[in-house]
Amino acid sequence: MENKRLNKTYIPIIDGLRALAVLIVFLFHLKIPGFNGGFIGVDIFFVISGYLITSIYFSEKRKNNKFSFLNYFRKRIFRLFPSLIFVILVSLLFGYILLSPSDLIEISKSAIYSILFLSNIYFFLDSSYWANLNEYKFFIHTWSLGIEMTFYILMPFFLFLIHRFNNKIKFLICLFTIVISIFLIIFLISKGPTIESVKLFGLFYGKEVSDILFYLIPFRFFEFLFGSLIFFLPEKKFNQKIKQLFFLVGLGLIFYSLYLVSPDHKYQSLLITISLIGSSLIIYFKDASHINKILNNKIAIFIGLISYSLYLVHWPMISYFKYILVNEISLIMKLIILILSILISFLIYKFIEIPFRNKKFSLRLVPLFVGIFLIIFLSSFFKNNNGFVDRLNEEQKKLLANITDQKETCERIFSTVYKLKYKICLHGNEIDSKIIVLGDSNATTWFPLAKKLAEKDNSSVVNYRRICNSFPKDTVLNCYEIDPTAEILLIGSLWFNWQSKVNEIETRTKKYIENINDLNKNTNFKEIKKIIIFGQIPALKNENINIMSCLLKPKFLNLSQDCEKIYSHIGDENELLQNYKKVNFYLEKYGNEILKKNFEFLFIDPIKSLCKSNECIQFRNEKIFYLNNNHLSSAAVNYIYEEKKETIDKFLIK
Repeated sequence: MENKRLNKTYIPIIDGLRALAVLIVFLFHLKIPGFNGGFIGVDIFFVISGYLITSIYFSEKRKNNKFSFLNYFRKRIFRLFPSLIFVILVSLLFGYILLSPSDLIEISKSAIYSILFLSNIYFFLDSSYWANLNEYKFFIHTWSLGIEMTFYILMPFFLFLIHRFNNKIKFLICLFTIVISIFLIIFLISKGPTIESVKLFGLFYGKEVSDILFYLIPFRFFEFLFGSLIFFLPEKKFNQKIKQLFFLVGLGLIFYSLYLVSPDHKYQSLLITISLIGSSLIIYFKDASHINKILNNKIAIFIGLISYSLYLVHWPMISYFKYILVNEISLIMKLIILILSILISFLIYKFIEIPFRNKKFSLRLVPLFVGIFLIIFLSSFFKNNNGFVDRLNEEQKKLLANITDQKETCERIFSTVYKLKYKICLHGNEIDSKIIVLGDSNATTWFPLAKKLAEKDNSSVVNYRRICNSFPKDTVLNCYEIDPTAEILLIGSLWFNWQSKVNEIETRTKKYIENINDLNKNTNFKEIKKIIIFGQIPALKNENINIMSCLLKPKFLNLSQDCEKIYSHIGDENELLQNYKKVNFYLEKYGNEILKKNFEFLFIDPIKSLCKSNECIQFRNEKIFYLNNNHLSSAAVNYIYEEKKETIDKFLIK
């Protein structure tokens, strides 16, 4: 039975399944309705890889009574490297033409990690995959190749350890590994949402559990083993109706998980097992006559054959189109991207993939080494020349000169007093801080202002980010993460964003104030006497590229875009600015009604300082007021402070 299976060299259904996987990923990245869980396409690829590598290993063991890791790995190199090198090189060249200096530096960094198949580690350490502006990280999709390459290296050793057992024992070992992995995932989720341990040099400190499960091979390896399970599962003589039924069940499970799973789902890593089971059923019941034509047809097989190149090409294509156009791409533009990506992928498949798989191409290692060298050289060249600032005009250069030191509001460090989920910002002595700053990353925006206040009387200030789950969006009634002696509390938050529900503005805002008022009922915060709330900033819609990227695109291909107008709230159909103003109105209203009973209270409205007649300041005196679309720069914070200085000082002295 095993020999019969090993003799099947080509399985059309595999290419059909690849086609399904790459298309649902593509449609997910294009933000097509109904494909919110389309990232499961990558998980389907993992199942396919597990099945094929297991097949390759035991096929070679049967034929030669040994397995040549060298030959095996050589095939993997000529399968993965050529197209990847080409796509990265072309993307870098386009980057020189299109990208702002900072974005050119960013793509250069990620290019090196991508070509080394370490991009999953790079992006794990960098930020969350699900951050919206990751849309302009041009190689972020290569995280999966980092997982794949690690699997290719580890899997032969795993199979070597179990190869002496019969298929039943091998099956049970794989199943046991899968079950243990799932329990480990459940355990980590229960410890989330972030890791608090400072072990391993604090590598995982403050990292989201969801990112750990997403990016790292120990929590992905089990997905490949679903493919191995199918290989070790004995072939039974089912009638065609049974095969057809289970083939359809497999498809149904994939599409059900497509509907069920979402990027922000807490149990995403568990729910994807539905698609893994569905993919496994399709592979096992691949001989289901008639019904398997869904995946075993000329179109599906064609897409499957070019699926690797299509996966590589589609994301940079989407990102560059969005980067050029700035605004969200239209449905017609999405169709153009789809067609262009398929066409380019076919050309890469025909003129790069196929030739490099041909053993007769004796010098094929030479262009690979040259390509890798060029990528490393260009990436280093772009970084060492600061993203080639000379591509900008004089006005842009002045803007750039004023933002080089504004990328981080503070240098985050570990707390020496408390065991916290996130690093802190500190000026002075943490234990004796007179001022504390609480909230999310928007609270950290106000740290420079708090630092100025502390410097006036030579005191200390500390910023604790997202304590008590996510105060002030969560209460502090039963939270004792910190026990500050500070008398003054500054609070900042992204109180409302473009995805929030408009009809809940008042109720949600009042709830935030009630959560803040709960400080009065928590003995750990008994020293707090004065509270300053910084209201909603006039944040820009997050679908656009970073405003700095728009303003600092090279002068010779700026498409005459008026970035200031694009990011202006004037004529905004979603009435974002009006909603922001409502949030601030209710923050101040309920702050005065509720907080003033227990604290001295001051509300600072950033919108009143930055926006006049629905037009908000984006840069002034050659200083950009936004770090990104949701965070103000230090220049904006200083501007607001100078305007409100008298009010703030009077409140603190009172």
